[in-house]
Amino acid sequence: LDVGAPPGSAVMSPADGRVAAVRAYQVRGGFQDCQIDIQLSDPSIMLMVTHIVPDKDINVGDRVAAGYTLLGRVRKFPRSIEQGISQYTNDAGDHVQLITVRVPTDLAGF
Repeated sequence: LDVGAPPGSAVMSPADGRVAAVRAYQVRGGFQDCQIDIQLSDPSIMLMVTHIVPDKDINVGDRVAAGYTLLGRVRKFPRSIEQGISQYTNDAGDHVQLITVRVPTDLAGF
């Protein structure tokens, strides 16, 4: 799910859970980005939040509360990276991406 928002907008946790990972990665081989993984109350479901500048106080193991815990801020993408959501907005299409994945039983809660 892509949620459009202006760069710098606050990104609050969309669900209750525990921060399982805060990791940097590169989009399209050159643009630095961040992903925060949240382990939900059901240990077989992981929520991944990407395209944000993480808050300095977010750490692995932290408990997060839906609508209350600041995860970070919406990242501004360079114009060289076309945002698919921009075809539906009146701006560059900056956004936060939410992805849920089912974790195999033997890895749940790991």
